[in-house]
Amino acid sequence: MAKLELIIPDSLYEQFQIALTLNKNSLDEVGEQIIAAYVSDSFMQAAKNLSVNNTPKPVTPVIHYDQNYAKANRKIPAWVHRPKQNNHRIIKAFLQIESEKGVVLLDELVKRCSNKVDYPGTFVTDFRGNFAQMKTDSSNSHGKVFITNGDIVEIWSEVYESVDRYRYEFLNSVEEDSMRKTITDEMVISSYEIAKKVYEGKIGRTEGKLEIAQKTGMNEGSAGDFITNFMAMIDGQKYTRTLNTFATRFYLESIKKDYGEAVFKNAIRAVTEHVKYYNALGHGNLNSIQAVIDDLI
Repeated sequence: MAKLELIIPDSLYEQFQIALTLNKNSLDEVGEQIIAAYVSDSFMQAAKNLSVNNTPKPVTPVIHYDQNYAKANRKIPAWVHRPKQNNHRIIKAFLQIESEKGVVLLDELVKRCSNKVDYPGTFVTDFRGNFAQMKTDSSNSHGKVFITNGDIVEIWSEVYESVDRYRYEFLNSVEEDSMRKTITDEMVISSYEIAKKVYEGKIGRTEGKLEIAQKTGMNEGSAGDFITNFMAMIDGQKYTRTLNTFATRFYLESIKKDYGEAVFKNAIRAVTEHVKYYNALGHGNLNSIQAVIDDLI
């Protein structure tokens, strides 16, 4: 299959994207229809011209084979092992927000990459410049990874598989994890009470994370994970950062005691989905976490 590159005004491109959405067509389908219609019309016009002895000069179509197209697919396997690199940090920030909220807004990605105190593992000195370099496949760019649709940021479909393949490695990059302290049982117990306050709207997520870190000495990244996982358990949603066995059991038992059987079932579902997610990564099985689930249901 050949790839055809077009340069059109931004306003026309935005209108075209809206039209695709309204008609539920893909870019490839519409492009093929337009080109097929153009070729058909051209041949018909050429036939008419021949009939009046006005033979047109043959036109050879120019198709650009762009060596830079989707070049991030070649780079992502290297980026994933460079946690201090800006490309790595921006992708990691995107995946963190996506795992927390499901949808990534540009403003939230900017904040996650611009706050060195709260998010040292995703801090980027020049976010705007680096992000712009990850939205294009031009010859001097880092490589296109992201597209924006209004305020929403998404992974470009051409490189989605590459990002998804290394999702676990990006989310658990060594630089941040190597700075984490051992999580004690006392830290877990304190984190639960503070996560409850976040869920109940008494304090915000950032405030809760900082309170856990200040009260227990837990790394801020881990503190944020405990809050995120607690919220996921309450809602019955899969989470991607693993809690240790004691933390998982304590959170499940405490949720059942504090919020009742229905919410406890949500929490069991969330932990079950996490176990399935982790086991599918090929890094081993969470047998001890599964044993907790089996013991409590």
